[in-house]
Amino acid sequence: MSFCSSGSRIVLGWNVDVVDLNVVAITDQVVHTFIRFKADKKELFCSFVYAHNRYTHRRPLLDNLGLHKQLVCNRPWCVLGDFNSALNLEDKIEGSSVIDIAMQEFKECVDANELVDINRSGLQFTWTQKPRGLDGTLRKIDRIMANLGFLDSFAGAHAIFQPYRVSDHSPAIIHIPTTCKFKLRPFKFSNILVQNSRFKQQVQECWGTSVSGFHMCKVVSKLKALKKPFQRMLFREGNIHENVTKLRHELDVVQRALDLDPFNVDLREEEACYLNAFNEAILKEESPRINSTCNRPTGTVATNTIEPDPISLSSHELAN
Repeated sequence: MSFCSSGSRIVLGWNVDVVDLNVVAITDQVVHTFIRFKADKKELFCSFVYAHNRYTHRRPLLDNLGLHKQLVCNRPWCVLGDFNSALNLEDKIEGSSVIDIAMQEFKECVDANELVDINRSGLQFTWTQKPRGLDGTLRKIDRIMANLGFLDSFAGAHAIFQPYRVSDHSPAIIHIPTTCKFKLRPFKFSNILVQNSRFKQQVQECWGTSVSGFHMCKVVSKLKALKKPFQRMLFREGNIHENVTKLRHELDVVQRALDLDPFNVDLREEEACYLNAFNEAILKEESPRINSTCNRPTGTVATNTIEPDPISLSSHELAN
């Protein structure tokens, strides 16, 4: 903070994994920054304000905001903090009903820099002198404002003014929605589908369709066409784990009954049927576990990479 002769009363912190922040300029009442979001590469100017109590001492701040406006031009710009002055008459519940010099100068600065309050929720009055009985003061002197460039680039941004609790100021939060780039997912399917009687036929049908374009484009299109049929086939298999649990219980019941009546032919046949069904269910349950590192294991043998993630196929050939 040595850039400012009289020091700065503003402390900034940021998450380096989320944003890159560069300090553009510092005075004792404002810190101008340039912020770049890593998720979607969007950028904005952001000015953090802590204005002086006396309006005559705030005039350098107002002049400085005007100079910074020339640097920003029409690019996204957000100005937020404690301005130590109401902007409108409805921003206070006591005092004169006439706009004073401090409010007038503040309003002229806001208008000249083409700033407006962004959509907000929470408390209306952001500063209090702890009221006792009928005494006390409530005012809105903390604001989050932005220019048109910000409102266009960050649609949906809004301010939240929270209860002040033990402080005399309401904590202010600006929520800026960020849109992460869509991460393309690889083509995968559960190995259990290979045992389905419809598997090979379904692959042949999709692979036999006529698709125009480059060779890799044709491959991608045919793989995408397989997704929904594979999902329907997997859905028809039902909940594999629940089926195993159910058959295990039923097999236990039959085997206990057979232990009490070992010469019962009907129980022997029933036990054989349940044992066969249980073994088949166990095989289906264990089939996806080939890749033990995945939360939802699938057969994955990488082929040519045509997207940020590799296209993955089963260990079985999809085409003749």
